[in-house]
Parts: sequence; structure tokens; C-alpha cells
Amino acid sequence: MSIFWSEDEFQIRFEAWPDHLRAFVSGPRDSMEVSRGYWSRIAAECVRSGIFRVLVEEDFPNSMSEVELYELVTQAEDTLRQLRIAFVDRRAEQGESNRFAETVARNRGLAVRVFEDLENATLWLRD
Repeated sequence: MSIFWSEDEFQIRFEAWPDHLRAFVSGPRDSMEVSRGYWSRIAAECVRSGIFRVLVEEDFPNSMSEVELYELVTQAEDTLRQLRIAFVDRRAEQGESNRFAETVARNRGLAVRVFEDLENATLWLRD
């Protein structure tokens, strides 16, 4: 199964795997509004499909500030609490920002890990 969602600010393609959901997210520019929108769509698709393990692969040319990332995670924590999230960014240069967001999420008890590759992300989801 593959589902495609598109808005002006971002696109998401969902793929259902036997043990997890994959979400490929991209767009021209990331922002608080864009991130809130796509994380809400991801959470809704997990609920709709009954699959709560999700591998998110992101491709935006920019990264948000640490302040924005902190706000995003704290605002979304209730929505994401039921999910196990493996996150891979296609832009390796955004790794530091992603690890900051992971730390904030894990400090709030969320099951989130950032990975540099899809293989390790998938293995962690299956653990």
C-alpha cells in the first residue's frame, strides 16, 4: 500500500511494510508550520492504519533552529507518544539539529531515534 499526500509546503508518501509504516517527507522549506503539519499527518496515518512503528525519511533543504525544534517537540509530544519513531534525514549536514530534537524527545519519554541510514533505522524499529 502506498498513499501520497501533497500540500503546497510539503509532500508525504506513506508505505505500509509488514511491521512498520514508512513516511517519505519533502518540501521546499521546513518551518514550524510545515513540521506541525506533516507530523500531524504521520500520527493520523499511524492511527488510521493501526501501525505505530514509523520510519520517517525527511528531505528539506534547511533545518529549524534549536528553539523551534524544542517548541515543536514539546507541542507534539502528546500526539507522538503512542509512536515508535525512527528518523533519517537525507541531508547529513542537519544531523546535529536532528540529534538535538531526539534528545528533547527522549527526555520527554518519547520512543524516538535518529539514524544516518535506513538499514539501522529499520533494525531499531523491529527491535
